[in-house]
Amino acid sequence: MTWNDRLRKLVQEQGLTKAELSRRSKVPYDSVNKYLRGNTENPRGKTMDKLAKALGTTEVYLRTGLTDHKPVPSVQIPIRGVVAAGVWSEPDSFYDTEEWLPFNPAPQFPEGSVYCLTVQGDSLDKLAPNGFVLVCVDLDQSGLSFRDGDLVIVERSKEQDGLLETTAKRVRAVAGGFELYPESNNPKWKPVLYPARDNDSGETIRVIARVEFIMRKP
Repeated sequence: MTWNDRLRKLVQEQGLTKAELSRRSKVPYDSVNKYLRGNTENPRGKTMDKLAKALGTTEVYLRTGLTDHKPVPSVQIPIRGVVAAGVWSEPDSFYDTEEWLPFNPAPQFPEGSVYCLTVQGDSLDKLAPNGFVLVCVDLDQSGLSFRDGDLVIVERSKEQDGLLETTAKRVRAVAGGFELYPESNNPKWKPVLYPARDNDSGETIRVIARVEFIMRKP
């Protein structure tokens, strides 16, 4: 398939006339007509780029066909800090930051509900070794819930002591509650069982985010 074939295909898919393509791209009508007929192998200057943008694609796709004609959406996701993979960490490990991670394709969740955390520790090293990045979706902001077996961000609080800590673990439903368990090659990390209801110590455990992707920070 030549670039002229790809041009004709996109024009037909979008139901455009030659005049409309000329208007959108600011490429002369006679030239558009010539390209659609296949009479030009290599248009001059930025003509191909103009045609590509008018059709919602890229010059690379028109010229080579190597990329999809609809660009994949990309977003910038904030890196909010670190999360302990092993022990619990204090809440100040989450912080406001100007550091952002480019992510492609864009996660399809409500705006502001997706953020990144950097793994600190080795209790997830089978999946996410120290320094890897977890792309998380906030359950409260997104209205989602976690599923049995999900990798999650868990918050532990104790009102009397003002305790507030977080960790990353796999969650599994068991009789009488749920279990947080590691994905680690280190035998020191063991599953921990928590009751479904708050215990007598006033300690509360809740899942605050679900991990959607694991990636290495570029």
